[in-house]
Amino acid sequence: MFEQLKAMTSKHLAQRHSKLTCLITFLWVSILSYPLSAEAHLRQPLGNQITHSSNLIAQKVPSNLDAPNTGRRRGGTSRDNGCPKQQTDLTALVPGDKSGNKSLLSSTVAEFPSFWVYVPDLPKDIDSGEFVLQDKEGEDIYRTMMKLPQKSGVMDINLPKESKYALKEGEKYQWYFKVFCGNADTSPEYFYVSAWVQRVAVTPALKQELEANKSQQYKVYAKNNIVYDAISNLAAFRAVSPNSTRLTEDWKQLLTSLDLQELVEKPIVKVANAKK
Repeated sequence: MFEQLKAMTSKHLAQRHSKLTCLITFLWVSILSYPLSAEAHLRQPLGNQITHSSNLIAQKVPSNLDAPNTGRRRGGTSRDNGCPKQQTDLTALVPGDKSGNKSLLSSTVAEFPSFWVYVPDLPKDIDSGEFVLQDKEGEDIYRTMMKLPQKSGVMDINLPKESKYALKEGEKYQWYFKVFCGNADTSPEYFYVSAWVQRVAVTPALKQELEANKSQQYKVYAKNNIVYDAISNLAAFRAVSPNSTRLTEDWKQLLTSLDLQELVEKPIVKVANAKK
């Protein structure tokens, strides 16, 4: 009887020893592997980083528009006749409604944003334009006459970096770009585009996302419906690297997201001169 009890006790102790050994082994493996998993986790990209393969700007830019804040995205004339017809209209590079003709409000974070328009091929005697920026009450903030580029293309119009022209956060502004159909001093006829812009604050989340994607900030802007800065940022990169396939494709995607795919192949041109 004693021998039988002794055998059972030894067997029980052996089983407990085996389980304890397995437990200790498991704990050691877990402890040793933890730094590796932690290191692998730290090597993962930040959640707000955009990889080169990301395609965020292929999505339609959202229309966050108040009904009153609309304008004319494609060139209309001040009268029924007197201005030549164009194969591709004078166009503001801003979000538009379903028809594509009405411009919709978009945003900028810049005090002195750039305003982008496409100027079509024009007869030689049509060479002057005018840019006007007004506050929401329709009072002029900035008005300038300019010589139009000699060839068709997408161009930017910049505000002088003076405090009196700076956009204020939270405020909405309307702008116009006119192309006169003759001598601006003698002919009242012109065709034009108009749109609204609102300056918004850079939130901590937006700032973090921009800093994490310095080489592709235009995608961050586009995703947040900050279209003015998306176009300006991408155009600046393209000016530095005009032969970049990736930037060319991103430009195509950005304009397509605005339903402006007809402008994808148009060159970016500079204004010959401008004066206040």
